[in-house]
Amino acid sequence: MKPYRLFFAASLSTVLATSAFAAVPDIKAFVPMGGQIGTTVDVTIEGTTDKEKHAAIWSSRDDLKIEPGEKPNQLKIAIPAEARPGLAWIRLHNAEGASEPKPFQIGTSVEVTEQEGNNELDQATVIEQQSVVMNGVLSSGSDVDCYKVHLEPGQTLVANMQANSRMGSPMDGVMQVVGPNGFVIKQFDDNLGVDPLAIHTASTAGDYYLRLFSFPAAPNQSISFSGANTYVYRLTVTTGPYVDHTTPLSISSKEPTSVRLFGWNLPRELHEVTIEPATDAKESLFHHAEIANVVELDQTPWPQFIEREPNEKDSPQAITLPAVITGQIHERKDYDRFQFAAKKGANYQIRLTSRSKGFPLDPLLQIFDANGKSLKEVDDISSDNVDLDFVFAFPEDGEYTIDVRDRFDAGGYRFLYQLEVIPVEPSFDAGVDTNKFTLKGAEKLEIPVKINRKHGYAHKLRFEIKGLPEGVTIEAPVSEPTGDSSKSVMLVLNSAHDFTASAPIEIVAIPVLTETVPNETPNAENSEPQTREVDGTPQPVTAAIAGLTQQTSDLWLTAIAGEKPKEEAPAEEKTEEKKE
Repeated sequence: MKPYRLFFAASLSTVLATSAFAAVPDIKAFVPMGGQIGTTVDVTIEGTTDKEKHAAIWSSRDDLKIEPGEKPNQLKIAIPAEARPGLAWIRLHNAEGASEPKPFQIGTSVEVTEQEGNNELDQATVIEQQSVVMNGVLSSGSDVDCYKVHLEPGQTLVANMQANSRMGSPMDGVMQVVGPNGFVIKQFDDNLGVDPLAIHTASTAGDYYLRLFSFPAAPNQSISFSGANTYVYRLTVTTGPYVDHTTPLSISSKEPTSVRLFGWNLPRELHEVTIEPATDAKESLFHHAEIANVVELDQTPWPQFIEREPNEKDSPQAITLPAVITGQIHERKDYDRFQFAAKKGANYQIRLTSRSKGFPLDPLLQIFDANGKSLKEVDDISSDNVDLDFVFAFPEDGEYTIDVRDRFDAGGYRFLYQLEVIPVEPSFDAGVDTNKFTLKGAEKLEIPVKINRKHGYAHKLRFEIKGLPEGVTIEAPVSEPTGDSSKSVMLVLNSAHDFTASAPIEIVAIPVLTETVPNETPNAENSEPQTREVDGTPQPVTAAIAGLTQQTSDLWLTAIAGEKPKEEAPAEEKTEEKKE
């Protein structure tokens, strides 16, 4: 299993023994839901916690020190100065069960907790720092949070809200920029999901305001403002350097990549940087003391291209496959055309991402042959996902072009996209329906695992559970390449009637590969090489997290005592009963 931290380990047995009738912890929100590296943060838990006893705590990261606060619904989180920015996942657990994991954001900027009484412009919280993260709560439908920032002519203000999209706050935030005269200059709504990003460059000197309010993230019939103690947000406010995007949008997973930074208020020395790939993660993080935000970049093993203008009908940009392209629709009615050669029958995964990265492009893609005939036009993945992802088999050897444009002919500075045209490779993923399980003593726990075999994946899969407590047994059938087990298997756990435990687990699917080895005992009848089965690279089985879009492989098992089985009568007593 990957590293994690179980806090209160010394007293865990006491927690399990003394909280037999405690409610299962339920974290609705952390307030605040993040903190700056090198600080200690007092956190209040919104949700269900025991009124008298602290629950035990688990964290996905071993670099944080998490201790109980003064009350059972409070935590004290110490973030070391060398901590890596990004998310930490935290659970509470006791003898009855565990909460869903909740995210806690580790940031680099100064953090301040919003104080109520800032509903009106003349009550606005004054922001004097160049960069700050305001941690706030919109506690009711009538709650409005106002912040005041002084701007000089030509100075650009950036305000980015982090709430629903990655943190699971059930709010659809709205942000207004209000001028010195009290009139709304512009209203900002959805950027990354329903979280807004506000940008404003002052034309005159004065005090400008950010005004925040919200609707429910899940629409209802009221169509009215909404709020609750769980409507928690993090608002990055800066008049200093802020990175909006990079070119390319991803970096090489094999070697350092030179990356250009784009955004607002960036000094010349920060226009281009070199970023090393991370060895223990799928993405790399770039942060700098002068920059208000942390930049996340995906890593790719494939060759990268950056779109160059002009690249329209008569001047397509030449690329070679496979390719990962960073492009931009620069203005209205702009479109990008890429030309390449492909072999007959070659299957490629074609994936275009923009909205999921926080950009406004609604992409439309077309594939043409050498004669200009349209072979395929692709729009949204689904009604709630306008990005693109499909497989295409090229029908003949020859030259092809791909066109990318906005569905409604929009364009501009932030209309970025990443287009991947990469070979289709057999693969699989496996998932379970929940990220936490309860095993009752002397009763079996069945865990159905769903298997999605893609592009002809034909290896057997076997399953293991890492971190399984001693005293729990497992029956784990093999998933065969064909038949019912190719799509799902049932893992079965058992324990003694009086067994109890509370532990993090990880279910992994292990491909069973075949390799050829020399014949160690050749003879006249059989001198051919032999084959044997070997394990491939384990792949975690994942589950959804309630209220969030992320998946997790950090699962939880709670074992509780069951009823004592009835004792069998001795053999001689059974004989006497039979005679009677």
